[in-house]
Amino acid sequence: MLARKSLLIIACRYINALLGLVGLYLVGHHMGAGALGVIGFGMSFVGLFNFVSDMGFNMAHTKRISEGMDLAKCVGTFAAIKLVLNIVMALLVVGSVLVWTRVMGNGFANPLYEPVIYIFLAYYFLFNLATIPIITFDGQRKTAKSQLPTFSDGFVRVPLVAFVALTGLGVLALAGAYLAGAFSVFVIAFLLFRKYPYQKPDWETFRKYLAFSLPLFLVSSMAMISLYIDKVMIAAFWPSTEVGFYFGAQRVALFVDIISVAVISLLFPAISALHASGRIRKARALTGKAVRYTSMLVAPATASLIVFSPFIVQTILGPEFTPAAIPLQIMALYIYLLAIQRPLIYQISAIDLPKLTAKIGIIGTGLNILGNFILIPNWGWSLFGYSLNGGSGAAIATTMNALVVLIIGQIMVKKLTGTRFQRPILAHCFAAFVMGLLISALLPLLAAIAFPEFIAVGLSFLAGVGLYSLVLYLLRELRREDVNFFFETLNPAKMSTYVKKELKE
Repeated sequence: MLARKSLLIIACRYINALLGLVGLYLVGHHMGAGALGVIGFGMSFVGLFNFVSDMGFNMAHTKRISEGMDLAKCVGTFAAIKLVLNIVMALLVVGSVLVWTRVMGNGFANPLYEPVIYIFLAYYFLFNLATIPIITFDGQRKTAKSQLPTFSDGFVRVPLVAFVALTGLGVLALAGAYLAGAFSVFVIAFLLFRKYPYQKPDWETFRKYLAFSLPLFLVSSMAMISLYIDKVMIAAFWPSTEVGFYFGAQRVALFVDIISVAVISLLFPAISALHASGRIRKARALTGKAVRYTSMLVAPATASLIVFSPFIVQTILGPEFTPAAIPLQIMALYIYLLAIQRPLIYQISAIDLPKLTAKIGIIGTGLNILGNFILIPNWGWSLFGYSLNGGSGAAIATTMNALVVLIIGQIMVKKLTGTRFQRPILAHCFAAFVMGLLISALLPLLAAIAFPEFIAVGLSFLAGVGLYSLVLYLLRELRREDVNFFFETLNPAKMSTYVKKELKE
């Protein structure tokens, strides 16, 4: 059932992501890197302050719900916390802009930055309130309910993005399309939540939430800052087009990240429940299985992103975005490291060691921020003719952060629960490397035979996936039970039955 729930999350998010790529295509081809850079800056500037809306309470809510605490008390307490934190976040954003522009007399590099910031403030405010029901659904592992609200985002936002891009309404209207998507998420989330019990905030429940979230406050804050500071720093040292190149590459790379995000959203409450009942051995086995299957799926996608990056950025984003190919290749490595890192870090949190999670996060995020300060400014550094600054520098800093956290996380889970390094990862990496070599050799050969580029890329990819599977089979890493597992998970009839059953509850 866990696999089917994961597949449902992956399917919903991939459909949304595909719609997002359509939006990226239209913005990139019709509005350019500058417009995308303004959107990326506005989203990231507000995102720097959005840590205040979480402060570890989202994970605390998932934890307490999965442990079986009184649902009505949890919902009431969590809703009050989120409302207060969101108001504080909004005041900080508005205050920082007013201090910068009115008190200090400074301005933004682009006159569109300030109004876009206010639009994305409303965007985040609605999204954050929508997490009240969504995180509750996640804690109960009601996957269909948790995915439906965010699923609506793409279906509302992308048609509006298309209209704006094709009619030339401008960047502010484009930001408004994102806001409309957030509003749809907010409405649908609370419609699904309307029958849930609710009680006034309870101090005892709040103390239990605080006990778990307090150690995570610093790490969740730094992780949120780390997620967005790269775009803001690029905007400080480079024109908005450079922000657009990096933001576009990042959005494309995150398309692959959906797999690990889907697994983690279910893994954390599952391990929490197992830990609460004393089944540590089963929790350890579940973590290992999550790492193995995630690696098996993400490794070939990573190889494809690296080899096809010039084709991908020019096709999806447009010829103007050719400089985004290098950041995309680096971000592909980051996505893979993040995918196999997440189950380890979330296992530590799930077994009630938030302080250790915080320490690991602080180390990794601190290194990431330091790397951004070193690599993003325009120092003129290059390697083999490729720039190491700007978007490429930000991608390098982010990837190094993921590698450090992976190493520390693996050491810690080995000491705490006996979770060993998953050796199948090495087989996946080797098979993905061989796959990349085949594609690199086959692609120019097919082009020389005068195959159209799309067909050459498609045939090369299929040949690469076939070789990847064959190598894993020869290494005895792809077995019959794995194939059966994937076919069972992909069974559409069982998936349909599960979704209908949950939505009726």
